[in-house]
Amino acid sequence: MRNKLAIIGCGNMGGAIAEGVIRSGYMAPEALCLNRRNAESLSSFKERGCMVTADFKEACKYADAVMLAVKPQMLHDIMAEIKDICKDKLVISIAVGITVETIQNALGGCPVVRVMPNTPLMVGDGVTAISVSDNCTDEDKAFAAGLFECAGKVVFIDESLMNPVAGVTSSSIAFFARFIGAIADWARENGFDYMGEKELLELVCGAASGTAKLLTEKGMTPAELVRAVASPKGTTEAGLRSFDETELDESVKKALTASNNRAKEIANMK
Repeated sequence: MRNKLAIIGCGNMGGAIAEGVIRSGYMAPEALCLNRRNAESLSSFKERGCMVTADFKEACKYADAVMLAVKPQMLHDIMAEIKDICKDKLVISIAVGITVETIQNALGGCPVVRVMPNTPLMVGDGVTAISVSDNCTDEDKAFAAGLFECAGKVVFIDESLMNPVAGVTSSSIAFFARFIGAIADWARENGFDYMGEKELLELVCGAASGTAKLLTEKGMTPAELVRAVASPKGTTEAGLRSFDETELDESVKKALTASNNRAKEIANMK
């Protein structure tokens, strides 16, 4: 079991991970070292007992597991500076597009866990995909999974699926939000403007949440639910015909393909 964790680049996502780990009791605050260039922004964690530093090398030295929560464009420069420090450590990366092999080559072959978390992790309802290097032990895998199970579901997948899963579980959150926003905008333009923004969003999000529960808890497929809601010649069927005319399904698939292609481009950045 790894006893101390450093989170390098502890912004919104890194902070959410740290919050889940502490809140669940998975690790004590004293076992965490959080790094950010603006370390003052981590003062709330410091008050709870975490070590906080603006020096990412210092954070790496503190821990036996290092989470790289920086942007992909910054990752290569940081790895060049921590290579010697991380020889015997478990390295966990949440950088989209950057492969396990790339990270291992940059850091001298240490065990690597590649992770794709999503934004709902911030409210304890995330979905996190994980792939690992061949030299990760069962303990390493369990430790990494435990960090993210504190704030949602975890699934182990083959590395070849890590770029596509970024669209399926991560970028899709923005796609869902865009769809919800469009429904709310239409409602506001058609008589619901008397509602406050929060009240209207709760109305639309309640429908979205109920949809998800029908699919996951009742075991219905998306096609079955569409058929159950769309009675012949009814209001829903009329709306669905509009989707067909504008090729909504193809637009969604194009968006996911664009997301996947961008992940591949990032993987080739130096």
